[in-house]
Amino acid sequence: MSRTAIRHEQFKKGDFLFAKLKGYRPWPARVLQAGDRKYNVFFYGTCDTAEVGPKQVYTYTTCIRRLGNLQKLRQNEFKRALLHAEQAVANPAEDQAYHQTLAILENNFVDAIDVVLCDEYYLDDNVNNCVIVDDEDDDEKTSRRIC
Repeated sequence: MSRTAIRHEQFKKGDFLFAKLKGYRPWPARVLQAGDRKYNVFFYGTCDTAEVGPKQVYTYTTCIRRLGNLQKLRQNEFKRALLHAEQAVANPAEDQAYHQTLAILENNFVDAIDVVLCDEYYLDDNVNNCVIVDDEDDDEKTSRRIC
């Protein structure tokens, strides 16, 4: 009998994907570091990181319809994570939580912003609504709208 090798797609730093950890559903993520046999990924919504193997990752664009259909979802935490990921996919350069985690991981504290990770991504229970986040500076208080 011959065995057929399963080909896994190779991901690089910054690629969007779904990553699966034992006991959890596949979760929207982004590659922080790509190694030979492991990927260090950033999970959207929770801003956690983990190392996952090539059998535990799925291409974001091809799996979004199957894994991320918002009409069928009832879990608010996953909805928030998916919306966080969609914002990042739409504008990857402004994905502050990812870039903050990447800067800390690479010990590049010059690029690290002094913010709490994921602070701006808290959405209300109705995920279609925008929320206003208050930013307090020493001299003034400002607010911004996040959709």
